[in-house]
Amino acid sequence: MTRKRGTCVLVGLPPGEFPVPLFDVVANCITVRGSFVGTREDMAESLDFAVKGKVKADIELEPLSAINDIFKRLQHGDVAARVVLDYCKAEQATTRSTGARELVHA
Repeated sequence: MTRKRGTCVLVGLPPGEFPVPLFDVVANCITVRGSFVGTREDMAESLDFAVKGKVKADIELEPLSAINDIFKRLQHGDVAARVVLDYCKAEQATTRSTGARELVHA
């Protein structure tokens, strides 16, 4: 969700639920804040923070062809952060992949 002692800010009011892992929030001293006055422009501005590298997330970039291995790793608790699937063409994915799991700071 966020780093230890970090803040998760919800801009606007999306439809549906927002499940929060309460144990992680308390154990990591995470603050969750929200605002009803958020607009689509505010959301776009928030996403722009991530594009500019102002928001950090630990991810593993894996090709879609590795999906079965990823599910096995999830079942065994062998995923440290988040796995992002690369949907590019298979031939592009194999030329980009080194075969090793790469931890990316997005």
